[in-house]
Amino acid sequence: MNYLISFYLILINDLKLGISNFSGLIANTMFFIIFIMILNLIIPHQEDIKNQMIQTLTIINICLITMINGFNHQFIKEDFEDGSIDQIFLSCERLEIAIGAKIFANWIKSSCLTLIILPIFINFVFDFSQITINKYQFIFKLMLVFSIISFILNSIASLSGSISIAGGSFSLSAIIAMPLMIPTILTGQIALIQTLDNNIIFDIEILLGMAILSFIGSVFAISKIIQNSR
Repeated sequence: MNYLISFYLILINDLKLGISNFSGLIANTMFFIIFIMILNLIIPHQEDIKNQMIQTLTIINICLITMINGFNHQFIKEDFEDGSIDQIFLSCERLEIAIGAKIFANWIKSSCLTLIILPIFINFVFDFSQITINKYQFIFKLMLVFSIISFILNSIASLSGSISIAGGSFSLSAIIAMPLMIPTILTGQIALIQTLDNNIIFDIEILLGMAILSFIGSVFAISKIIQNSR
């Protein structure tokens, strides 16, 4: 029970700090939207509606990687430098609980507004009159897949971003993150394509398993990085 309370308190505190920097969250979301619109304009559209939808979903995945990597490129570095980590050591029985809460809070801060706006964008871009699927079911399944994908990417980006504690650069973080993110994107892309055929159960289970593994792995790896850097 103490672990849950510690997790909750750290999560709420991080979310409050994120709300106090709401302009930064808006800027992050605007970057995502503008990036999607630019890529959608410069990449030639497919004549087949299904191929066009797959192309747009691929663009969204690329933008998610870019946005989340940028948001997490110095994950927990500020806490490390201002002594917050030392306070967490004193107040929290397990460092892993604090790291897990911070990763979860970062996912909400980096992806919440984007996931709210994304259905509006999809509804505006896709011509559902040309495909034989239920629009609302399709959007719901897409958002479910994108939510899991963004959580996995956030966990990986948090891990690569924590290298900044040891003096690692953004380019080094990206080099480490990309090989880990590629399987997520490929699996997610398959699941997104299958939403067009109303069949995503198998890939959803794989993505959920990947989400749990990436979260737990990142929590313990970041804890080790912090302990070795103190």
